[in-house]
Amino acid sequence: MLKKQTKTVGIVVAATAALGVGLFLTSRSSPSGSATAHAAPVAEMVAPAEIATAREVVRPRIDVVFALDTTSSMSGMIAGAKEKIWSLANEIASGQPRPIVRFGLVAFRDKGDAYVTKVTGLSSDMDAMYDELMGFQAQGGGDGPEHVNQALADSLDKMQWGQGPKVLRIVFLVGDAPPHNDYNDGLSSTGLAKKAAEMGIVINTIRTGNDPNTGREWQRIASLAGGQFHSISQNGAMVAIATPYDAKLVELNRVLADTSIGYGSHDARRKMRSKKSNRYAMSAEVAASAASYSSKKPSAGLGRGDLLEGLESGAISMDSLDGESLSEELRDLSSSERKSYIKGKKVARQAAQKKLKQLSKDRDSWIKKNTKKDKDSMDGKMMGAVKEQAAELGVSW
Repeated sequence: MLKKQTKTVGIVVAATAALGVGLFLTSRSSPSGSATAHAAPVAEMVAPAEIATAREVVRPRIDVVFALDTTSSMSGMIAGAKEKIWSLANEIASGQPRPIVRFGLVAFRDKGDAYVTKVTGLSSDMDAMYDELMGFQAQGGGDGPEHVNQALADSLDKMQWGQGPKVLRIVFLVGDAPPHNDYNDGLSSTGLAKKAAEMGIVINTIRTGNDPNTGREWQRIASLAGGQFHSISQNGAMVAIATPYDAKLVELNRVLADTSIGYGSHDARRKMRSKKSNRYAMSAEVAASAASYSSKKPSAGLGRGDLLEGLESGAISMDSLDGESLSEELRDLSSSERKSYIKGKKVARQAAQKKLKQLSKDRDSWIKKNTKKDKDSMDGKMMGAVKEQAAELGVSW
C-alpha cells in the first residue's frame, strides 16, 4: 500500500515539473470528508483520482459506531449521552494530525419492544446523528437480556466502514444487560466478536451498573474483538463543564444555524429545520461543543441538506435546483435576489467561522488547563480508548 501511495505522489510531482507550471488545484471538502478536485486544463493529464489519493493519505480516518441500549433502565445514560456527544465528537476531531471523523449509531432493545434496532449510518454529519439521538426515549426492557447480538450484527454489517491501513474502526457497546444467546437465530456474541476482529473492527464495551452477567459477557466480547472493557455508574457519571468562552460560542452556534438553508426533498428540508431547532435549543455546554466541532469542518454548516455546504463542495449548483427543492425563504425570490441572499448567508458564515476557530482553540486550551476529566465517566472512558487505539495511526491529543 505504501509503495502505491508513494508512486501516486510521484506522479503528481513529476507531472508538475515536466509541464514547468504550477498545478492549479482547488479542493473542497464534502460533508462526508471526501475531496473533490478541480484542476486547471494544463494539469488534466494528472488523474484526479491519483491527486485525491495523494492528498487524502496524509489524513487518518476514525469511524466510531455507538451501539446503545435504549431500554428504560438506560434513561439516565441516554440523557447524559445527549449532553456529551458533541463534546466527545469535538475532542476526537481535535487529534493531530487532524483525523477525518465519522459517527454512526445503533439503538437497540429486544424482541417484543417497539423496535429491536434502529440504525443511523456512518457519516460526518453530526447534526443528523444528534437529531436521531434526541428522538430516543428510554422505554421497554425490564426482562433481563436484550438483543445485543442484533445490535452487534447491524454495527458490523450495516455500516459502510472505511477501508485501508489509515482507518481506525471502533464500536462502543454500551448497556446494562447481557445478550440473548438463546434465540437460535444464528447470532452469538462470541461469533460476532470474532467476526469483528477479522474485519479489523475493535469493540470496546461499557457496562452501566453492576450486573455480573453483563460484566462477564462484556469482558469476553471486548477481549475477542481487541477492545477494552469498562464499567461505569448507571447514569454515566457525566458532569457539565462551563468555560468563560461558552456565551460567545452559544451566540456563534446560533449564527451558524441561521446561515443554514435547507434544500432538496420535503423530508430533507424538514430534517434541516429539525437540525436548526436542535442548535437553538442546546444548553450552553452542548452549544459550545457543537460550535467548536463545526469550526474544525471545512464548511461550518449543518451537514446534509445544507445549501451552502452543497454549493461549496460542488455537490449541487443553483441551476440544478428547481422551485420544489428550495426552502420557503428562497422560493419567491428572483434569481438575482436568491444569489444575493445566499451570498449574505455565506459572508455571515465565514465571519462566524473565523471567530469560531480562535474561540474553539481558546476553549479547548482552557478546559485542558482548568479541568480534570473524569476518567470514570462514559465520555472519559470512550476518549481514553480512542486515544490509545488511535496511537497506531500516529494520532495524538
